[in-house]
Amino acid sequence: MIVRSTADGLVLVTQSAHALLAFQLAEHWGNRITPRPSPRAEVLAAALLHDAGWDHWDQLPQWDEAEGPRGFETWPSGEEREKLWRESLAHAAQRGRYVEYLVGHHVLHLAETYSPNQHQEFVLELRQHLQRLREHLVQEPRFRQILATGQDEVNRHLLRVVDALAIYLLRPPTRWEIPEAPLKEGPASLQLIPAGPNLFRLHPWPFVGSRLTVRVEGYRLPTQAPVPKDTWSQLPRVTLAFTLLRLGKAS
Repeated sequence: MIVRSTADGLVLVTQSAHALLAFQLAEHWGNRITPRPSPRAEVLAAALLHDAGWDHWDQLPQWDEAEGPRGFETWPSGEEREKLWRESLAHAAQRGRYVEYLVGHHVLHLAETYSPNQHQEFVLELRQHLQRLREHLVQEPRFRQILATGQDEVNRHLLRVVDALAIYLLRPPTRWEIPEAPLKEGPASLQLIPAGPNLFRLHPWPFVGSRLTVRVEGYRLPTQAPVPKDTWSQLPRVTLAFTLLRLGKAS
């Protein structure tokens, strides 16, 4: 769950809704300076499913008496977090081995970067599983080419970048730097710069065209009080729209 503060109260965005935001960004990725995702279907599926394990946990928000609804940063943790990651991998595996491979590498990055030394057995098991997946994938010509030419690294970095960008759009408007975006000349940091209400400039520009609007649905929570289980699904829905502009493009 991502908790967004607005003038009208809080908006709760599920992780799968956030993943749809990431999907929209990945769908438009690629221009003269940024390589396009390939194989396109599998990369877009990975963007859409990278947080699918959250679906069970997001059915009802968790609450902190002092802070209100808890975001994804604080729960679940430990073995419960690993269970969530395994569920994401299982959802991805149903769509294909390369989808699972990409989501697996994304989970590995999360575990090693944001929870170092907290999931050592899980990380070891996942590394071994990804190696076995790779050994199967290289037996197919199209995946062999992807893995041998550097396109796989592009795809993995792309998934990290659109995930981060989809989170930052839902954060309070401030300047963000997103490292290791895949450009044709090599990885570079993207600068996300607020330019107005739900309006941002992005540099270097990685998308088709010079302007991109993406949307996500959330649940509006008018108070900080816990939501009764039987009324959670009845909360009013709200659509948030975010417009990204190429640096120098008139708004």
